[in-house]
Amino acid sequence: SDVTLDVDGDGVPDGCDICEGSDDTVDSDSNGIPDGCEGNVQSFESINLTDYYITHQGIENQVQLIEQTDEALAANREPISFRVVPGLGDPNGVSFESIDNPGHYLAHFAYVLRLRSIDDLTAGGLEEDATFLQVPGLADPTLVSFQSKNFPERYIRHEDFEFLIVPFSDTDIYKNDATFIPSGFESNNCADEDNDGICDSEDVCPGSDDTLDVDGDGVPDGCDICEG
Repeated sequence: SDVTLDVDGDGVPDGCDICEGSDDTVDSDSNGIPDGCEGNVQSFESINLTDYYITHQGIENQVQLIEQTDEALAANREPISFRVVPGLGDPNGVSFESIDNPGHYLAHFAYVLRLRSIDDLTAGGLEEDATFLQVPGLADPTLVSFQSKNFPERYIRHEDFEFLIVPFSDTDIYKNDATFIPSGFESNNCADEDNDGICDSEDVCPGSDDTLDVDGDGVPDGCDICEG
């Protein structure tokens, strides 16, 4: 085989690739795991307010529930998009890294959710403030809710279009306010990192378009080292 083949063009030969289909040299938090393989990118829509998503308003600002029109989503999904990674304070939980503010995570401060930098969290020993346990949705078990790691009686909930961690209450309004519809950048309901319409699990040539095969030999052009 060709040991110099580099399908994803990141300068790392495929045989040495840590994260096939993504750039191994991009590692925002310097933890040795390329960003492309460090968790999946998701958005979270309110179950009881259609088209309203968990949205950040910039570093240190409070996280809010904001309506997102189709036009707004087409123009820019980054404020509602988070990389879901193993919990900073417990790998059995999850943490949410901002896509457009790498190195900043959803964390509670005085029970209010906002973006905080990894440096501030680690310096203060506050990693658990940015860690949540993903559980079946309180209002619908096919969806998701998020329980605070260090205040397990509290869940992420919206109140007056703002997000807090609030003590559990066995009421319909609480459970609806604390349940979310996750959505990711996926194709045909499966992960498709190279956006070629082929699920990653069935990809012949990760990082390239499997549908392009100029010489018709069954090997996508991106991985065809024997053209013609």
